[in-house]
Amino acid sequence: MSEFDRGTAQFRKDTERLVIRDRFTDEEKKILLEDSAEIYLPTGLTILAQIDAQRVKGKPSFWRLIDGGNKLVNAHSRKIEVAIYPDPNKFFVPDSFSKNLKTQEEKIAKDAQTLRDRLKLQGVTEIIPDRASTLTEVVFQHLDKTGVWLLGGDYAAVHGLDFVNARTKNSTRFITDVAHVGIAHPDGGLYVSDMRVNRGFYTVGVARMVVPIKTK
Repeated sequence: MSEFDRGTAQFRKDTERLVIRDRFTDEEKKILLEDSAEIYLPTGLTILAQIDAQRVKGKPSFWRLIDGGNKLVNAHSRKIEVAIYPDPNKFFVPDSFSKNLKTQEEKIAKDAQTLRDRLKLQGVTEIIPDRASTLTEVVFQHLDKTGVWLLGGDYAAVHGLDFVNARTKNSTRFITDVAHVGIAHPDGGLYVSDMRVNRGFYTVGVARMVVPIKTK
């Protein structure tokens, strides 16, 4: 079986059972941090709560937020540790732009398998978040820690684009539409919009979000 096929099969197994652990082990954290990842723990805040939290801190949150309904703004972020690669050259799964969801899942499957093999960590995988609030809270936590906006201009420039977005699986008002997050601007914050789940767009890629999973 090829590396691609192994990765796709593993991704499907992971997403079918999706038994995600709340935390990385100390050894997993050590290896990921040494690999230039950063690890964050969302706290269960909805997008509406994140707006309030940013306001209290005197920081921007969203310069545009679609009317996506309760499934978008009232969905609590998942309280699981997430590792990201904040380097603009590593933040997105390679070749994941302009692809529909099925193809992006195949790309992230291959990327997750490569990560497991390279770091010799079998208890991790990569996800496309099912709640936009999980991704946005990670963005705000990273901003608090570093002063850097993920999904900002530097992240677009390395892909030769004016702006970039990261796909989620968070359905909005219509079951056929899912949210994407991006176009971060220091003065305004994030942009959250939506698109048809079976379509791709040239500015929408997959953020590399690593999570711990249970293994047999």
